[in-house]
Amino acid sequence: MKRGIKAKKFHYTRLKSKEVTVKFVDNSCIQWSKLNKEGQLKKGRLRLSEIEGVIFGGFGSTFWQYKPKILQLIVKQKFNEIPFFAWNCISIKGKERTIDLSIENRSSMLALLRLI
Repeated sequence: MKRGIKAKKFHYTRLKSKEVTVKFVDNSCIQWSKLNKEGQLKKGRLRLSEIEGVIFGGFGSTFWQYKPKILQLIVKQKFNEIPFFAWNCISIKGKERTIDLSIENRSSMLALLRLI
């Protein structure tokens, strides 16, 4: 967890995802970061004390928005274009926001779940 977990962070209103690195910082926050187009490191944080709940699986509202697109891809048998699988999804509900992540590496997902 020190080097971070590779994940996709999904945005609710933009219906887009971006590759991020998720870390535990200052013994109190989950931080996600990515390089923007200008090469600058962009960061976001959620304090552990602000976490009100966790949804494991693709059941959060952000992931549900992708359902029609995923169903179309399944019908067209374009399985490699599916943006995520339910078992890779986690929504971390904070007081002010929800962080929606897809983490493909099982041990990385378990490490994050243990931390929370």
